[in-house]
Amino acid sequence: MAEAYAMKDTQHERLLMDMIERLEDDKHRLLNELYPNDIDITLDDGAYMPEKAHATDAGFDLRAISGAHLWPGRSALIHTGVHVAIPEGYYGRVAPRSGLAVKNGLDVLAGVVDCGYTNEIGVVLINLGSQPYDVSPGDKIAQLVVERIFTGKLRRVGSLDQTERGNNGYGSTGM
Repeated sequence: MAEAYAMKDTQHERLLMDMIERLEDDKHRLLNELYPNDIDITLDDGAYMPEKAHATDAGFDLRAISGAHLWPGRSALIHTGVHVAIPEGYYGRVAPRSGLAVKNGLDVLAGVVDCGYTNEIGVVLINLGSQPYDVSPGDKIAQLVVERIFTGKLRRVGSLDQTERGNNGYGSTGM
């Protein structure tokens, strides 16, 4: 009789271990769907692998593969030679580099890379500074930040709930 109970306990343990293993597999699969760890990219000849300067940085630095001369007030499309496969549920935001903005008045225009877009990432740089700026091949010109997208819908309502901030915007908290 004791052997029968011991055998049942062993079978139950095996069954529980199998269930735990399947749950762990499901957990890893679901987490990877929600928070992908890797993004596939290809590089054109002469392109640079996007990199983070620090592991905790939000964006991957994008580098130019060709040069350009930016007059004040003018913009140009700068080629990176980088192609990405952004996972579903995410998009890539091509964002300015703070150093270029502060030191040279450079900003980025039109910077959304939708999932499903696999052509080259181009960076539209605008010179808001007072001096011309030369972009050289290899220069870090922007950063690619991968962010989750909102997948809900916009719903029209008669009015919005009042909040502490209310209608205060554009400088309402001080300069």
